[in-house]
Amino acid sequence: MEYEFDDMLGLSSLGLDYEAYVEGFDGECFHYSVYFENDPTEEDEIKVSEALSSFLEPYNEKDIYLGYIDTSLEDDKVNIELDLGNVDPKYEDTAIHGILNALNGVSGLVKVIVNEGCDF
Repeated sequence: MEYEFDDMLGLSSLGLDYEAYVEGFDGECFHYSVYFENDPTEEDEIKVSEALSSFLEPYNEKDIYLGYIDTSLEDDKVNIELDLGNVDPKYEDTAIHGILNALNGVSGLVKVIVNEGCDF
């Protein structure tokens, strides 16, 4: 069933350098579990945050809101939270895909699971 979710969000067309898939949906919120070759460090979280900041910068300069985005570090992964509340619908895919594309250049990253553990 997860591959149907991947197709629904257009993940297969992104050409990512790492494995990424969707496990479910949680309304307008998206939780990205970012896994590295080894347990992540604070440096890895900083690299993720910097990649997201670079992605968001041109949109912020144009006052285009892509949602609330936050990162945190857990023992085995870096978490990215995306809340699409108040995002113009025409920019929702931009935010969802943009986060994944921004992570392409992060070294050591091996897998991202979107909404890990969620069902419908």
